[in-house]
Amino acid sequence: MEAPEVDLREGGVVLRLRWRLAEVHVCDLTVNLRLKREESEFHCEIVDGAYGRLKVPRGLLHPAKAVLSHLADVLRPEIDALFAMNQIQIVDDQLLLDPRFLDSAAQAATTNR
Repeated sequence: MEAPEVDLREGGVVLRLRWRLAEVHVCDLTVNLRLKREESEFHCEIVDGAYGRLKVPRGLLHPAKAVLSHLADVLRPEIDALFAMNQIQIVDDQLLLDPRFLDSAAQAATTNR
C-alpha cells in the first residue's frame, strides 16, 4: 500500500488510499469524512466515497471498514496529539494549529517518538 493522502477541507477530510494487486492492477479508495467538534470531543463520520472512479454512498464502504479501523489504530498517537491541542481550524488545504496542549500526557506522547 502506498502512503495515504489526506486532503483537508473546511469541515472535513478526503482520505485516499492506493494499493497494487500483483504489481499490475492499481486499486483506489477515496473516503470523504466529516469532522465535528462537540464541546471537547471530536467525532469523525464517513459521508461517502469512491472505489476508483465509482462513487458510492456510505453504506457501500462497509467492506473497507477493517482497513480504515486498522489505519486509525496505527495513527492513534498522531490523532490523539492533534485533537489534544486547544485550537484547531481546518480550512481548504490548511490545518491551523494552536500548539498549546490541553494535558501533559498528549504532549509527552509526541515528544517520546
